[in-house]
Parts: sequence; C-alpha cells; structure tokens
Amino acid sequence: DPTDPTDPTEPVDPGTPTDPTAGGMVYSLAGPDAQLFVIDPDTGDIAPQDWFVPSYHDAWDQNEDHVYEITRVATPEDGSPAVPEDLRFETLPDGSFAPLPAEDPLMAALFLDTTGTLEAALPEEEPDDETLLDEMMI
Repeated sequence: DPTDPTDPTEPVDPGTPTDPTAGGMVYSLAGPDAQLFVIDPDTGDIAPQDWFVPSYHDAWDQNEDHVYEITRVATPEDGSPAVPEDLRFETLPDGSFAPLPAEDPLMAALFLDTTGTLEAALPEEEPDDETLLDEMMI
C-alpha cells in the first residue's frame, strides 16, 4: 500500500550522527586562568599566550599556587549541550610547565586537609578501652 508509512520498501533516512572527531565542534576557554591561554577554535589545541612565559618564581595564576586552572568547552555546532573539560597545568621548581592528570572526584572528596596541626587532629581526651573496642566493631 503506497499510503502505508510502515511500508518496508520506502528508504528511511537514519540521520547523520554527530561525530566530534569529524568536526562540528567549536572550542573555547573558560575558568579562572583562561586569559593566559589561547585555543584553536577548530581543533581545541591549547597554548600559552605569546606574552605569557610560565615561571616558578612568578606565579600568574589567580590564586598564585603555580597551578593554572582552565576549562576547555566543546560546543557542538548542532546545538547539543556544550561539553566542559577541566584542565590544570603546573609550573614546577625546575621551570618545567606541564599538564596535571585529571582529578578523580572520589579522590578529591577523600583528600585530607594537610594545613592543620597534629594537635588539632588528636582528641582532647584519651579514649578508654571500651570506647576503643566500640570503634573497632564499627
């Protein structure tokens, strides 16, 4: 039946899937230290600004910890939601400048605060034997 929309003889256009490796993305930078870098909008390649020379003796990042935090944003040209990628670069005492590995959210949540003192971490009173046994059973 030529009026039947489910007729298997009619070709069906499956559409064109978005392939991020085949183009179709526009890249941009965001984040606290983004002004120190440039990005190729077509490839997403990142480089320091031509006037910015990373130095361990002169931190230019926003919080001056020698870790430059930026976000590469891949925006599909088809209107799909943008995909952010947080990146961090570090200047080391030997003068090298390199990307840091991606931060694992679980490890970040488990990260211990190393700015405190040992005294602050210890309990004020020494627990008795019964309290120690209760804590071991948990």
